[in-house]
Amino acid sequence: MYFLSNGRVDVFVTDEHNMQKLTRTLTMGNYFGEVSLLKKCRRTASVISMNYSTCAELSETSFESLILAYPNVQKLMESHLQRSYNDKWKRFIHRSLRNIDYLGSEVSDKVIDDIGYKLEMLNINKGEYLFKLATPCEWIYLISQGELDVYFNNSGYESYIDTLYTGCTIGSYA
Repeated sequence: MYFLSNGRVDVFVTDEHNMQKLTRTLTMGNYFGEVSLLKKCRRTASVISMNYSTCAELSETSFESLILAYPNVQKLMESHLQRSYNDKWKRFIHRSLRNIDYLGSEVSDKVIDDIGYKLEMLNINKGEYLFKLATPCEWIYLISQGELDVYFNNSGYESYIDTLYTGCTIGSYA
């Protein structure tokens, strides 16, 4: 996690079309990088210095020590994340995950957010298989863009079942 003591940085996030989008400019006194520490996930943004900048950094080890000593800090930071980070991409993921039966209203928003932060982007080209019959189901896939045709093998012939579109999931029951 970084604390900007001098300079200016631009923060970019990947949007629902897999494009980098400027979300904010940070200046002296702002911080960034807390999401990956709190959620134990990959970075959720790219940060570019726009001039000479100076940052203080808090390592993962120091952050964990801080949280152990002051557990309320983690709760306050988590609460801030839920309130402050509500971009279009995050809302899409939240809505799509809620469409999975067992992630409905009984599951807290915090759990949904935690799952959302663990998602990784996977690009599939036209004609490529996402998975094939009889392979182990190890993932839940959420379609963020495009279409995915679903087939099953019927006595050696592939039979069409359905087309999944943006917002659909597959693998959630396996």
